[in-house]
Amino acid sequence: RKADASVLEDKLRIFQQIETGPGFQELNAAVTSYVRKWFAEATKASVLQKLMGKTLGECDAWLCCRTGRYVLNLQMYLCAEALLNASVRMYRNLNMLSSDGYALALRCRLLAAIQSGYLDSVGAYCTDMDEFLERVATDDTVETAASLGYLSFGRYALHDHAA
Repeated sequence: RKADASVLEDKLRIFQQIETGPGFQELNAAVTSYVRKWFAEATKASVLQKLMGKTLGECDAWLCCRTGRYVLNLQMYLCAEALLNASVRMYRNLNMLSSDGYALALRCRLLAAIQSGYLDSVGAYCTDMDEFLERVATDDTVETAASLGYLSFGRYALHDHAA
């Protein structure tokens, strides 16, 4: 309703079509959804393109993880899962399997799979979380406790789906 047009008649005609059609709320929701999807896909493509063909380090794995987490917060679960899978692979290649970044990537990837409804992936991701928690069993950090919480959430989602 705050939009403007150079010709007042155009603005009134467009507003009337919106009001008699989907309404402003539905139109705004559709535009917001489209922009989120576009942004998530563009971000994923940009980050993954940046990482192609170079020697990857911890900063690259962290970038991929944080971007995946951001896209996850936009509720773009498949894009998030792709970014987080890339991050997990990088941490594995770097043999940083007890790092906070790896833990965050595992947790967020599990959450993305749960939210997207891909429960086949959830089982495999829970196994990855089990392995991580076994490696850091002697470490009582908040990171480990948070990872255990997501693992329990993943197992609950699997059990709930099987019932």
